[in-house]
Amino acid sequence: MTPPVPGNSTELHQIALSVARMEGKLDGVLALGVDHETRIRKLERALWIAVGAGAAAGGGVAAVVSKLTGG
Repeated sequence: MTPPVPGNSTELHQIALSVARMEGKLDGVLALGVDHETRIRKLERALWIAVGAGAAAGGGVAAVVSKLTGG
């Protein structure tokens, strides 16, 4: 089934308004995508800092326990 062909200027105007609204929404989504990527990078960086700190703390605790137990 083929889509109907707009037959008057009112239909064309409505289509143009719909396209303009869609463009506005798309611009908003794209702007959120940039912020989303930045947020993900910050979270990943914080995660790896926490992993490194945990590894260092674990090594420190292991060294202290080893000294206390005479190993």
